[in-house]
Amino acid sequence: MINIRDSRALILHLFGMILGFLGIALAESASYHRFYVIAVSTLLIMTVIIDGSGWIRPYSYLVLSFFVFVWMRYILNIFYGAEIISVGDGITEYNMNIVSVWLGMAMNIICMAAIISSRSFAYRKRYFFEGNSRLRIPKYAENMILGIAIGFFVMFLIDSVRKVSVVQIHDYLSVSETVLIQGYRWFSLGKWTLLVWIILGRDENRFFKGSTITAVAGLGYLMRGARGYAIMYMFLWLLFYSQKKKIKIFTLAIIGIALLYLANFILSYRMGWSVATGFVNIIKSVLYQQGASVESVFGSVIFRDDIRLYFSPIDLFRRNDFGIFVDRLRGVTWVSGGFGSSFFAESYFCGFPVNIVFLVVAGVCAGFVECAYQVSQKGVGIKKKIGMEKYVHMDCAEFANIILFMTIPNLIYLGRSSIKDFIIKTILVAVILTAVRGHSSKMYQRGINKC
Repeated sequence: MINIRDSRALILHLFGMILGFLGIALAESASYHRFYVIAVSTLLIMTVIIDGSGWIRPYSYLVLSFFVFVWMRYILNIFYGAEIISVGDGITEYNMNIVSVWLGMAMNIICMAAIISSRSFAYRKRYFFEGNSRLRIPKYAENMILGIAIGFFVMFLIDSVRKVSVVQIHDYLSVSETVLIQGYRWFSLGKWTLLVWIILGRDENRFFKGSTITAVAGLGYLMRGARGYAIMYMFLWLLFYSQKKKIKIFTLAIIGIALLYLANFILSYRMGWSVATGFVNIIKSVLYQQGASVESVFGSVIFRDDIRLYFSPIDLFRRNDFGIFVDRLRGVTWVSGGFGSSFFAESYFCGFPVNIVFLVVAGVCAGFVECAYQVSQKGVGIKKKIGMEKYVHMDCAEFANIILFMTIPNLIYLGRSSIKDFIIKTILVAVILTAVRGHSSKMYQRGINKC
């Protein structure tokens, strides 16, 4: 059932949709465009606040991903006059306004689907997040798997230390696609091994421990000059840390500023020269760089017909070079590098009504993860007696925490990832959890399943 808070948030997003339709009719109006960007930004922040569940949660991460990766340049343009689209053809005020309307309305649809679905999943939370037993491995096997995972991460860190000299001596762009990505497999092996421990392990504190391990291992990406992956796992750690200790808004602001400084330092480190100096300039510079995914969205919206001559919507699921085609067909001809892709770019490219379907599905997946978070916040460990002697420990939040651990990094990266990453990962997690569920006896269902 939709409560009053959810109703208010939905009304705000419906209001945003109305503003979007007006924005299509008034796309040539610069003043309306500025109003629209500020209005959408405000209502998104308000929907985070209205819920009252705090700033560190999946829905907040969804909004943050949108702001940082595709919306930030519009905000910087209004307050600091920064360029929204820096290079390529078709850069007109009308085109940029049309892209902003697509982004705003797309986010309204995703958020509405997330809000509604999170409440819908809450009605079946016992099936999705609680209740049933699961496969568990013996303690010795658990320790062995954890040790193997840590070993892989150590190999990744050692290899990353070796890459420091590569970054310092050579030009980053000339080696980023070759030497620097060598060794990534160690992190991948460590991550997948750690997931086995997370899913089948017995340690009640393994989610926080696992997020800490991945956050520390993510430092290897920083050594290679890659910021996104490291920060992604830092946010995963922050989520599980917030379950242990409430984080105040002032502390979050300090963390945010520190991450911006870290991002600026890493970019300067990999380029070999100081990118920005001064408090305000560093913040503007980093946010502007992270907002570069809007260039891919711009190309997809304005040059969709040209792109379709060489790239079909089906290719989005068979290939990973959509961003390259977008850059090429909008006149960006860099020898190396590029703006990459974006969920919002690829979803628009699919065309109506398929793009709406993907927006709704992404929202449903975000709502699924948000509901998992709400369950994890309320879950408690209990003991139930079966028969005369057996006691079984059941953590009602266990399945919910597994979902969070496996999907939060993809949710954080939604704004600059492909159309399939977050959606497929969430569906895959649901399938895996269904597979590891045990079949409980009637006595177990009557007793343990009531968390």
